[in-house]
Amino acid sequence: MLRSALALSLIVVCLSPSPAAAKPADPRDHPLALELGEHFVLRPSLQYRARFLAHGGRNFADGNSYDAVMQRARLGLRVDMFGWATAFVQVQDVRSWGEETSTVDFIANGLDVHQAYAEVRCPKGLLLRIGRQEIILDGQRLVGNLDWLDQARSFDGVLLQGAGAGFVGRAFWFRLREEDPTPFGAAAQDPAEVTTQDFFGLHVRYGKLAWLRPSLLGLFDTDSRTRRRRATFGLYADGQPAKGLRYWFELYGQVGTSGRDAAKQDLRAFLVAVRAQYTLPVWGKPTLAGWFEQVSGDGDRTDNINNSFDTLFATNHKFYGFADYFLNIPANTAGFGLIDIGGRFSLRPRRWLKLLVDLHHFRYAKRYTLDGESLLILGHELDAVLVFPINKVINVQGGFAAFLPRRGVTCLHGGCRSDAPAEYWGYLMAGVTL
Repeated sequence: MLRSALALSLIVVCLSPSPAAAKPADPRDHPLALELGEHFVLRPSLQYRARFLAHGGRNFADGNSYDAVMQRARLGLRVDMFGWATAFVQVQDVRSWGEETSTVDFIANGLDVHQAYAEVRCPKGLLLRIGRQEIILDGQRLVGNLDWLDQARSFDGVLLQGAGAGFVGRAFWFRLREEDPTPFGAAAQDPAEVTTQDFFGLHVRYGKLAWLRPSLLGLFDTDSRTRRRRATFGLYADGQPAKGLRYWFELYGQVGTSGRDAAKQDLRAFLVAVRAQYTLPVWGKPTLAGWFEQVSGDGDRTDNINNSFDTLFATNHKFYGFADYFLNIPANTAGFGLIDIGGRFSLRPRRWLKLLVDLHHFRYAKRYTLDGESLLILGHELDAVLVFPINKVINVQGGFAAFLPRRGVTCLHGGCRSDAPAEYWGYLMAGVTL
């Protein structure tokens, strides 16, 4: 009832769209725009991206190397109507080369509708979007579109956005999983698998000050099967207090409950992240950056308190090493949390060329004790990426990473080796976007 009332209230706000409402940039300025009469503008979009990826198996064992070529093809169409309404559909196909069983295969397993929504610009500068859509909050520490993965991420639901006096606010409700997703009823399901999952959010950002651009957010997600009721809230801020100097700060708390009866647990967790960088005003614009990030973990599994922070729908590829050993937190840290201390050096010797090198030191946030042995350090990762944007349409890039494991990370994969070999990871990617 509450979810339906929220969705209905958001829609009612925009029942009277007005051509006088705040308008975005003129859609006719798009290079592929096509006008159909006075009130309709069509804007097609397309993307093709191919990526060769190779790594050592991700399990710190010998002889498990992997390499493949993956590709993503997208085709989208945006229709702007009457100056205040928009419809957008984006279809994508994701596949690896050679995955088809035959050269005459006609089953498109990787074909999907990535986005499909209607958008109305309402009175008083409000915007309402209904349907399947991407969403990004701040730096994607908690909610992002995960564009690094070929399939990426999108949500089904309703979003309401408003702007004014330097503020931008968004409220949304997304249905993550439906107990009965078919319109005429589904076949009998295993009761253990029947679940409804929802995700609500409120996000407000102020962007008028160059030296301080803060955001406040509150997120709430539920799962009917596990009885999870979880709230995530906190602060994000970034700014440029001086020429060449930038900083980022994030602090989030997470509370809630899950389970039932004797298995019921209370959640109390946090995430803190601090980053800063300085760009030297010399040839190549060399930039030095450093960071400290802690995702809280749970060191005591015998009580009913869970201290493991869940990064929800983050784009963790941006933060915890490009080799993606910690893409899914807390699962990839066994719930013991993560501390990442590191730095970056980047250089842009030409406008069309950028080099960056990252160094990470990873450790558990809580000690992992196995057979009386206390494990803390996970390992070190060195990343190097070269980006070569040929023009605004064509982009080429490649990267390499080496992960030097300690015993703490090998125990996550069941090996618990002190002599595990270094893992490598590398890619070469080319893309065209219009």
